Amino acid sequence: MSNQPITDGLNVEDSAGQIDRLRRDNRLLRLQVLKMQRERRRRQEAAAGAAAAVDRTAAAAAGSCSADPTDALQLRIQTLQRQNEREKQRRGAVERELRGGD
Repeated sequence: MSNQPITDGLNVEDSAGQIDRLRRDNRLLRLQVLKMQRERRRRQEAAAGAAAAVDRTAAAAAGSCSADPTDALQLRIQTLQRQNEREKQRRGAVERELRGGD
């Protein structure tokens, strides 16, 4: 073995520039991820608000249309089933997005 420095053959300025570029790229990627997460959260909150409005409307309709509690329960069950289906679709979309946007 010779006493050659470990940096033999490496250009320190090029390596430092590459490190700076990678750090900048990493920062930009993190910002993009945060932006996507905020957008997804905003959409989820909007969907939850819309679903709550549907529930209130359905509950009001059930209360005014029928005195039979089983009808109101059936309407509530149907509403929850629709919500669950929407949530499954939303979860699938997020999973596809995370896998690379299939």
